[in-house]
Amino acid sequence: MMRCLVVAEQLLVMLIPVIKFKFLLLRRVRLHVCKSVIEFK
Repeated sequence: MMRCLVVAEQLLVMLIPVIKFKFLLLRRVRLHVCKSVIEFK
């Protein structure tokens, strides 16, 4: 049981930066798209 928790914790530690990076990337892309749409209009 404890071993399972340790593995889960390690996975979370590895995944959090990836999720944060994807979130930032998504937000940047969305901002870029919004700016492009505004300029296009």
